[in-house]
Amino acid sequence: MRTFTLILSSLSLFLIGCDKKDYSPDSSNSTGKGFALSNGKNWEGYAQIAYNPFTKSETINVKFTVLDDYGSKRQSFGINKIPVIEEMTFPLLNSSVRTDDGQVGVLLVTLSYDGDVVEDRYLVLEDSALSHVTLTEIDRQTGWYRGTFSAVFYLDPDRPKFNPANPDTIQFEQGRFEVQMRE
Repeated sequence: MRTFTLILSSLSLFLIGCDKKDYSPDSSNSTGKGFALSNGKNWEGYAQIAYNPFTKSETINVKFTVLDDYGSKRQSFGINKIPVIEEMTFPLLNSSVRTDDGQVGVLLVTLSYDGDVVEDRYLVLEDSALSHVTLTEIDRQTGWYRGTFSAVFYLDPDRPKFNPANPDTIQFEQGRFEVQMRE
């Protein structure tokens, strides 16, 4: 009986420990949040921020990660090379994070399995009226960066659609974020 109780207790601890709802790597590394309407529905992502090491001027990268109910990554959305200038709006373009071209780049992908497999890749519609970012507040004392964004994305035509449930276009409206730079 004692062995049975020990096995049952061990199994219970193992099953509780495997509950992914309590484990969320991006929420624990997150230093902020992003909010928007995505195709008319409320959208929320954990935010991370870093200085971009690939540019000569001072720029930042802001990455948003959306998790499912079990803590697995389902969407990754990054705005890269944002000049650290308050109250100036920059168009979002299909520019690589590693290219020092003076353009604010953006990338959106959907993810599957444990969040480590890219499903579908989206490109931004390069229209400054529809796809842009603005840093509205920079507090260098506390490290907080706040901003707004909007963007229209479409499926990358050079890649086959992986998940038929994903929309062909994704429109972010009324986007806002606040994220803290930690040294």
